[in-house]
Amino acid sequence: MQLSGAPIDVWPLDPVALFFGSVGVSAQAPHPKAALLGANFIVSREAEQFLTRRGRMPTRPDVPVNPPRISEMLKERTIIATIFAGDEQKKWQRLFKEIFKSR
Repeated sequence: MQLSGAPIDVWPLDPVALFFGSVGVSAQAPHPKAALLGANFIVSREAEQFLTRRGRMPTRPDVPVNPPRISEMLKERTIIATIFAGDEQKKWQRLFKEIFKSR
């Protein structure tokens, strides 16, 4: 919202949980070369810049954080990196959907 000009400030909680995703190509993909191109784009500098302009934290060191002061704010916090295995990810996605389903 701040990036679109809203009069609001941002502050990270402490601790900050960072969730990492992954990208892969199925061994049985119907179009494996197209899937590989898509996966390569997802981790490209161009895609990171696109997402960062919309407020996402970049994962690449060659893409600046937007807004820039966020990275300094995070350095003052405890960071908990979280990586879920496939089944664990599905479990938490189901719970999220259950809690926030539209009524």
